[in-house]
Amino acid sequence: MDKQRKRIVLAYLVFLCVFVLFFFLIVGYGIYEGHIAGYGDIFHAVADKEEQVWIRLAVIALVSIFAFSSVIFAGVLIFFKKQSKNK
Repeated sequence: MDKQRKRIVLAYLVFLCVFVLFFFLIVGYGIYEGHIAGYGDIFHAVADKEEQVWIRLAVIALVSIFAFSSVIFAGVLIFFKKQSKNK
């Protein structure tokens, strides 16, 4: 693997690690808020329902970004593989 491909793979791995970190932070926050809402008053129960909406949307957005970036990453690797064969 040449240097350019190694840099792309390493950059994608760093992106993926940061991506997984954000995913776990959002899911962890959702679990924490759900747990707190179970012990709270009616305000916490109502607020938990509203927060669950944006947590679901954030998780859907993260999964979509992951799928899109994976397709782009695979395309870039295929492109570089074809470029190296043409030389």
